[in-house]
Amino acid sequence: MSLSTQKEIFQAVYPNGTPRGAVGWHRGASDVDVDNAAELICENGGFTAHLAADDLIQAVSGAGGDTTQTCYVRGIDTNGKVRIEAFTLNGATAVDSAANFRYVESAWLSAECAGAITIRRKTGPANILSITIGQLQSYAVHHFNGEHTTYLTGLFSGAGGTMADSVNLDLRHYPDDADARDLGDGFVSIVQPSIYVDLTATAAVMSNPHPIIFPQPIRIASNSYIALYGTGEAANNDVWAFLQGFDVIE
Repeated sequence: MSLSTQKEIFQAVYPNGTPRGAVGWHRGASDVDVDNAAELICENGGFTAHLAADDLIQAVSGAGGDTTQTCYVRGIDTNGKVRIEAFTLNGATAVDSAANFRYVESAWLSAECAGAITIRRKTGPANILSITIGQLQSYAVHHFNGEHTTYLTGLFSGAGGTMADSVNLDLRHYPDDADARDLGDGFVSIVQPSIYVDLTATAAVMSNPHPIIFPQPIRIASNSYIALYGTGEAANNDVWAFLQGFDVIE
């Protein structure tokens, strides 16, 4: 297992000094089950729950033959810094992280796996997120920036094919990422677009996709958590969303 921070990646590219630069990112998902209570926009188990406490995490496959692929996990370590750890999969046998994580954001694979991949807290164990069969990454619209300052550049969203009602989206900024463990408060709403289907029309009419571009990128201080939540008027609404920005590397 190995540890790579975004700063270390830049230092590998620029060995003569630590540059000032930016790392762009995007987080997207198509969520077919947005109900009438606020929930994180995610796809196919792309997110289940945050770590309840700092702990080791594990990567495990649902298929014993998945032993040649590498699973990369991005999160925040116990010092509040971005951590990217590489797990060499060992099939249905869980592989432990080298150090404790405070939060886990996302995961991706070096190659397709035969089984679904689960990232979980070692204690319990308790599931955090998963990568479904046939996919190469987890899908959830959220971002931890750790020690880096973030700038948000745009949010795109629209109705999916099985949309049944309206969904109110809420792009939240939690200035203290500790509130990721208490998501009901401690946040500021950045934008709140609504997505709807007009079922009274002869043929159901969906709202047009919502491209929200921030000409002056929105600055998010370090050690923050950014998350897109959705609340439907009824159950089982289908929406997609795409959030993009960049982290400044000092």
